[in-house]
Amino acid sequence: MMISPESYIAQFEDAPYSELIRARAELVAELAELESYFELGQREEQYIAVSPSEDTRYKMGLEYLVALIGFMIERAPELTGEGCAACEDDDEERGD
Repeated sequence: MMISPESYIAQFEDAPYSELIRARAELVAELAELESYFELGQREEQYIAVSPSEDTRYKMGLEYLVALIGFMIERAPELTGEGCAACEDDDEERGD
């Protein structure tokens, strides 16, 4: 069973930024493995059912990556020491 992207991100609420970087690298590596699996096709070996399926794991991995990158953007000042210029533009458009 897969968890929602929101639940995935919740586990990083109090994590240091370095943990976010590590999680991003792990997601990218897992996605790359699944892409190779799809590109090379399924092996001719005995079929073993996997739950969740590779397709589901790939799609959820992408969802997790999108959520994680958004969370990293919010917390980027922890690493860079600067605010998010695009975020400030959004605030100005909303009248904040």
